[in-house]
Amino acid sequence: MARVDELPRTPIHQSLMRPVLVAGGEREPMQFLALVSIIVGIAGGLHIVNLITGTLVFSIGSLVLRKMAQSDHKMYRVFMRYVKHQKFYRAVPTMYANPRYYAYFEPWSE
Repeated sequence: MARVDELPRTPIHQSLMRPVLVAGGEREPMQFLALVSIIVGIAGGLHIVNLITGTLVFSIGSLVLRKMAQSDHKMYRVFMRYVKHQKFYRAVPTMYANPRYYAYFEPWSE
């Protein structure tokens, strides 16, 4: 049996483990924030108030998204998965459920 010092080692490069961040925040929410800020800045016409509002929305939103990415770079994905879950799951499927997706158990029949 080989000793631990003699076992082969495989290097894991940091570029394979690093998260994909855009401007310091997660990719999807940063793209959505850029889209929303462009829509806010241009939607009401090219007025100075709309441009300033769009710029403020992007600056404040990007600061928030950067802080989120600093604490946990997968926080947005975790939150979206949390939102998809129901608040309450019944123990019995509804009458509209497809019968092939659940096993119906009758304890009184043999």
